Amino acid sequence: MKRVTCIALFILTFLITACGLNMVGITRELYPIQIGGRYGYINYDGKVIITPKYQYCSRFFEGVSIVRDLNGISNIMNLKGECIPIGKDIIVGNFHEGLAKVSARERSGYINKKGIVVINKPNAELDNFSEGFAVVAEYEVDKNTNKYKKIFYYINKSGKNIFNKKFEGAYPFSEGYAVTVQNGQFVIIDKQGHNYLTTDYTYIGPFCNGLALVASDNQKERRYGYI
Repeated sequence: MKRVTCIALFILTFLITACGLNMVGITRELYPIQIGGRYGYINYDGKVIITPKYQYCSRFFEGVSIVRDLNGISNIMNLKGECIPIGKDIIVGNFHEGLAKVSARERSGYINKKGIVVINKPNAELDNFSEGFAVVAEYEVDKNTNKYKKIFYYINKSGKNIFNKKFEGAYPFSEGYAVTVQNGQFVIIDKQGHNYLTTDYTYIGPFCNGLALVASDNQKERRYGYI
């Protein structure tokens, strides 16, 4: 059983790595380094291109990175080292499909590469855009229990709830499909928001090269396979 589990985990790790690198658009020209407690960038040959002088530097995604200067101001940096300031004490994610998540206190949303806020989503948990959609999570009052519950939905790049649906769980789109949770079951939807496949699996991973890793539990063990 341990051997089967290890093999399944190895395959899952391989698929996530292989598919993830293609999806996130990592730029490989410059790499972050730390010298003397300060961050900067080197190129593939190990030459320092941007002098370490920042509190924080991210990897480059889609030709830009996020750096935070010694005053706590987050910036968008291009490969030339030119920066666009975003603001102080603002958390900025990596860019995916031209947009990045931002959050500060109770404010959240998405900015473009010019640093302009294009989608406002206060008090929400945001995911990265994938295939034109992003998952948003918010809390709302359950009418039956009068308690807060977490709901999920998909937005497009205009910030609209594109399917006008709320889910118990939702995951990013991959190869035209996304995994959601509806009525306690994993349900795969298409890009029109239609239910494509309702399953009894206890886990479904993202599609990669036409396949998705799935898991099914019985009384003794968890078994893995692909759909």
